[in-house]
Amino acid sequence: MKRNVCVIDRSARILLGLAIGVITLLNAFGPYLSWVLCAIGLIMIVTGAIGVCPLYSFVKFATRRCADKRGENCRRDCCGADANK
Repeated sequence: MKRNVCVIDRSARILLGLAIGVITLLNAFGPYLSWVLCAIGLIMIVTGAIGVCPLYSFVKFATRRCADKRGENCRRDCCGADANK
């Protein structure tokens, strides 16, 4: 799959996923809601780590804007992509 999440979005997803994970470890919610929040946090961490959001792909949205229309690698350094690839 083509990456569709920019560096800022990736960082925010990872930090928010970790925060949700810490909240669930503190047992701030009931057992069922904690499992749901744990799953959401894990999904956010994984999508942030790999840079691909399946929901973004489904609705044809991307926060990584500098990739050209043919899906080649980014030519600028605005998304944290290597310009020499």
